[in-house]
Amino acid sequence: MKNKKLLATIIIFTIISGSLFYFVLEQIADQTEDIVELPLDSFSLTISDFPEGYIKSYENDTTQGEITGLIERYEAGFIKNTNESVSNSNINYISFTISKFESIDSAKSGYPLLIDTFITLNSTFLEDYYDTIGDESAVAYYEDMSIFIVFFRIKNILVVLVSQDDSGEFYVSSTLDYAKIIENRINAA
Repeated sequence: MKNKKLLATIIIFTIISGSLFYFVLEQIADQTEDIVELPLDSFSLTISDFPEGYIKSYENDTTQGEITGLIERYEAGFIKNTNESVSNSNINYISFTISKFESIDSAKSGYPLLIDTFITLNSTFLEDYYDTIGDESAVAYYEDMSIFIVFFRIKNILVVLVSQDDSGEFYVSSTLDYAKIIENRINAA
């Protein structure tokens, strides 16, 4: 009788521990699935995202990182062509940097460092727009230069989007619209 109870206990324990083991494996697999592995230019802004009259002013792709855990960085800028009239946009210049980290934790560690870099530059952080995009985000405005900067992190990706307009108007919504294009592409990846 004792052996049957012991055997039953061992079988139940084995089933429970096996289930827990598979549950833990599923959790690890789920975390791995959250990492974006596609090339960064596959979800970056392109010239077709802008109204007619914009041109690409630069593009840079690098795999060298000065930040721990950084795998790859892609950046590009777009500017209104001064020879053409652009009627659908109030932004004269927009650039972005997308950085891919080896893990979500590395990206989380890099995010506050990124924010701290810009805090010292006489900016106003617009708290109404915090966490409106990605897993965490912030928006800064540099009134003297009419520049908006959107910072956000999704999974293991950090994005900085900078827009400038020389009219002195307050165009945070247009800048966020471009940030949301990148966000949607990352989420679809």
